[in-house]
Amino acid sequence: MNAVPVAPRKRVAVPTQERFNKLGRGERLRHTTQFLAIRRRGAWARGPLLSLGVLPSRRRTSRFGIRIQRGLKGSVARNRAKRLLREAYRTHKHELAGGQDLLAVIHAIHGLSLSVVERELLKQCHRLRLVRP
Repeated sequence: MNAVPVAPRKRVAVPTQERFNKLGRGERLRHTTQFLAIRRRGAWARGPLLSLGVLPSRRRTSRFGIRIQRGLKGSVARNRAKRLLREAYRTHKHELAGGQDLLAVIHAIHGLSLSVVERELLKQCHRLRLVRP
């Protein structure tokens, strides 16, 4: 049997953060102490779908974190709710005041859509006076 020559594989460019508009490392709350500081000392706005906590920081950019209880059943639904909330924040973060640490606590996960999550997030941001005039 003769070996069939195989063409070398082409290198495929790996998508960058800019392409997907992800939250960068500096835009995320990552440590338990950061979450606890907002829970203890932050101002809160509560709604039926989510609560939003805010704590002023010394940074120029805002950081965002999400908390969801494991008691809300269904990992697929929990992950979908987090994806929708991250997308809603990404699309509207330019409208919000900078220098804030934000923590969103999700209360309900079933039957969510992007428009519902966006509306709820912006409503809580208005209550906390985070939206730029």
